[in-house]
Amino acid sequence: MASDERDPQSGSVSSSESESRYSLERRKFLALLGAAGTYAAPVIAGLVGTSRSAEAQTSPSTATGTSTYYSSSSPGTSSSSYYSSSSLSSGASSSYYVPQPVIIHASADAFLRRESENTNEGGNPLLRVGVGPLTRAVVLFDRTSVLNALPGATSVQLALRIAFNGNNWGQQDNRTVDVYPLLEDFVEGNGRQSGMPGSLAVRGTGAGVTWMSPSDPNVSDNTPHGATSRWRGGNRVGAKTASGVVHLNQVVEVDVTWDVKQDILAGYPVVGWVIKVTDEGDEGDWDAWDGDHRHGRHHDDDDRHDRGEDRGEHRAAVPTGDDRGYGGTVSYYSREGAGNVGNADYGPRLIVNYV
Repeated sequence: MASDERDPQSGSVSSSESESRYSLERRKFLALLGAAGTYAAPVIAGLVGTSRSAEAQTSPSTATGTSTYYSSSSPGTSSSSYYSSSSLSSGASSSYYVPQPVIIHASADAFLRRESENTNEGGNPLLRVGVGPLTRAVVLFDRTSVLNALPGATSVQLALRIAFNGNNWGQQDNRTVDVYPLLEDFVEGNGRQSGMPGSLAVRGTGAGVTWMSPSDPNVSDNTPHGATSRWRGGNRVGAKTASGVVHLNQVVEVDVTWDVKQDILAGYPVVGWVIKVTDEGDEGDWDAWDGDHRHGRHHDDDDRHDRGEDRGEHRAAVPTGDDRGYGGTVSYYSREGAGNVGNADYGPRLIVNYV
């Protein structure tokens, strides 16, 4: 078999193809870290029914045979968004108001690690969500900014951009990721350890969110300061209103979105969400998930944890492509990762639509 071919029986990838893919992933990872080197992200569009590129969400449609222009601004300001048509059948020129989406970027984000429950990842360039080991992400937005943009909105989408894919979502194209509205805020923190090179890995200093606490006052140690059973893994949430979003193998560099307008209208004290795979398998039973009251998994996990029964068989990391029969693993860009690659719209954001 030639060195650049794929074995049709085993599906294995040749060494040259593996090296090329590794080189691309490494350049991408270095860009996320803000290190030297450039990375041109490929855009994979057309994930029907689940994802749209950022360009597809914000670009205006143009009628055939007309010339158009527009400018974007927030509703209610002195400057509005208009289309101008200069080729009407009458020959006259006219303008009409076309409200453009308002983009609100997250004010804080982090991911929570069940296997390292007192560790803060608020400074990590990625938001890992998945199983083996179990992780969930949390995002927070400025409530005043969101409420000011809400009048007249037809939909509000929570958008995350996929940076890396664990390719362990099975073959049925039916595994989903859910978002639940948070009932309390959290402190982002500045720790970054998971997946980081040794020279850049830090526990962080001061306060930060962990699996055990929304605001551990000292993340530099491994002690569960401020731990609360109501928070564990971001469990303190309201009822889910957004449908789960299907995630597929091999899909990266696209946005996934959830319609969260009803969550905001519910009037919770904070505007934020916890992001988790729908089916966490047995790993989700470590701490009873109370977010969806129909879930039915209410076990004595707090007592089991206090007795030290940590079910260590789930603590080994799942290799890329290793399908456990449930869940999956995905890494989205965090605020820090988006900043490192020079595009804030790669980070978590709300897209407020008016048409």
